[in-house]
Amino acid sequence: MFALLLGVACSSATNAGGTGGTLGMGGGSTTSTGGGASGATTISGSGGSAAGLGGAASESGGATGVAGAATGGNVATGGGGTSATGCSSGGATAAPPTTGVCSGAGTRVLSLADAKVDDFEASVISPGWSSFSEPDNGGAHDVFKMTLLTNDGAATTKQSGEYKGTGILTVKEGGFGAGTVYNVAIDHTQNIYCVDVSAFDGVAFWAKDATNGAQVSVSFVVPETNPQGAPGGDCTANCYQHPFKTITLTDQWAQYTVKFSEAAGGTATVHGRVQELLWTTPDKDFDFYLDEIAFYKCTPPAGPIGN
Repeated sequence: MFALLLGVACSSATNAGGTGGTLGMGGGSTTSTGGGASGATTISGSGGSAAGLGGAASESGGATGVAGAATGGNVATGGGGTSATGCSSGGATAAPPTTGVCSGAGTRVLSLADAKVDDFEASVISPGWSSFSEPDNGGAHDVFKMTLLTNDGAATTKQSGEYKGTGILTVKEGGFGAGTVYNVAIDHTQNIYCVDVSAFDGVAFWAKDATNGAQVSVSFVVPETNPQGAPGGDCTANCYQHPFKTITLTDQWAQYTVKFSEAAGGTATVHGRVQELLWTTPDKDFDFYLDEIAFYKCTPPAGPIGN
């Protein structure tokens, strides 16, 4: 459904992508059944892996059933039930793949101790970040990379990440919008393409927007929707339709959670493995902030995620 577009003019200048990853670009201008178009005509970041737009509206449903993770001796039950700690097990698991990029050693298993994604507390922005955008060729175009803020952090911290731009060709206008991606798995140098997140229920993060009530879509890039080849997935048709959920932000810092089972947009669900985390905007001009990003089990972190 979607063609791959390369070498589009007016590409955005952005930061380096994740170590060992690749550039994933999608094209076309049609809208997915999940509620949004996918792909991007320009992608930035060296080594990172970027993927298409998640869409504009979330749906109910999605992946079901989990095998719970042990926490201090309290083991959650599978099948979407409740754990001994009393929390609902909302993750999504699957048997280890025997084919595809995630088979065997292609998947790195995360434990509860591996929950941290990024807290923006380093002196420079993490190389795991990359960004993509499609400019509106009929107007101004000014897209920025994910940048490090040193005077504004969430959850009592001092730093955060800001992603902003203007003049984007939006999904409603037949374009692909803009988004920022964090590569949590893909490392071609080690032949690793996925992380097993079966120990977790979803992702938690703090966010705000310069415009109260603005929306962003949170997507989980999975091998079923990530194209074969350079992007590092297994998809061969109708790619970039990643599982996603759309959330509404305020202009004040707040914590948000997206369970794997809630990411019901797109053409796939999360089955215990992810490759990247993706935040996309439906707006022509945008300015949103992220901080304290971590996978979580049962309840999100109450404060700074630390090291």
